[in-house]
Amino acid sequence: MRTTFLVVLLLFATFAISVSHGVQESSDSKKDYMRFMVTLSEYQLDNNVSPSATEADILESIRKSNLQPAETIRLSVINGIEGTVRFGRVVPVTAAKTVNRDVTTRQMRDVQLGTVLKLRMNMHGESVMAVIAFESSRFQGEGTDDSAPEIASVNVSTTQMLEFEKPCLIGSSSSGKSSYVFVSVTKLP
Repeated sequence: MRTTFLVVLLLFATFAISVSHGVQESSDSKKDYMRFMVTLSEYQLDNNVSPSATEADILESIRKSNLQPAETIRLSVINGIEGTVRFGRVVPVTAAKTVNRDVTTRQMRDVQLGTVLKLRMNMHGESVMAVIAFESSRFQGEGTDDSAPEIASVNVSTTQMLEFEKPCLIGSSSSGKSSYVFVSVTKLP
């Protein structure tokens, strides 16, 4: 009986030591985790910016026109751990229309619209290396009873070195409305 008590006491003591050691390691390792707030914004400009325009020129055009982003996503991540945010909706649209005598029949289909942002941030000296995957789709313009509106989509996948609180152009397109995607990162406490 005394031997059983000692074995149970020894097991309990070993468990208590390992738990407290685990807690100590966990609180120490938290000091190594750095948190970031990443902001990704997509801007659409009616006026085409010159293809030779620099990142600074494009930012200046956006600021001068006091343009609001078409979309802004913010995601908080921890150094070295991938983060994902997804916003979306399914929308029914008219795919076909049939008129037979006095009866009009519309064939509908579902269209998925939304945004997905995946990223991983890693400190690299005084900068942050960012692995970014961004996808977005939205209606552009008006549809009619016979057809759905156009769907605009953006897909950017890149790896960039970012400086804190300095916007970085990660993708652009001058097809139709010019579209520019910027990302910036700040440290969180």
